[in-house]
Amino acid sequence: MCSSDLPVLTPEVRYYQRLLAMDEDEAAEIAEGVLKEKTLVAVYDSVIIPALSLAEQDRHENRLDPDHAAFVFQSTGELIEELGDRRLPESDAQPPAPEASPLSILCVPSRDNADELAGLMLVQLARRDGHHAELVLLADIETLPARLKRDHIDVLFVSALPPFAVIHARSACRRARQANPDLKIVLGLWNSALPAEKVAQRLGQATCDTKIGRAHV
Repeated sequence: MCSSDLPVLTPEVRYYQRLLAMDEDEAAEIAEGVLKEKTLVAVYDSVIIPALSLAEQDRHENRLDPDHAAFVFQSTGELIEELGDRRLPESDAQPPAPEASPLSILCVPSRDNADELAGLMLVQLARRDGHHAELVLLADIETLPARLKRDHIDVLFVSALPPFAVIHARSACRRARQANPDLKIVLGLWNSALPAEKVAQRLGQATCDTKIGRAHV
């Protein structure tokens, strides 16, 4: 078989493979290459979130050891922070409509590091669009019920990344609803292949108000 017959790997697979090889510099270069042609939102949607999904799949199937998992999540978190610190091109920003006020947004990961990183991307983009957004870290998750009762929050985003995301997301949404019955809850079920009706069936009634599947708000 000649080299031209070999399958061309997609950016998210190449990014993930570089992290598995403990090569964070080359992984970052792959994301940077996509960013030259696409918006930051598109990079998150097409590279980073799918790569995290691959890591989660491998982790749940015991193909990703703890050391490599920690490296994947830490390196990706550092890359997200670095990309977020850059000046945003005017075409990439989506300011709120003139008649709309900025929202107070709180984002909470449903269970683990991948959920937290997906939430970090969402918060970062929401801030760039002019909203007041904050991420509740996994280490501070126990403080969430008190915050939902005390603080003014327009929208709570629950960030969940497959596999097994729906079960944990449903639990997180229910806890939030119990803490504040009037709260608007949006579930970010990132990179999910499940049909919308199947997701709604698994979530059950009154768990969340809206579901989205991409990194933008």
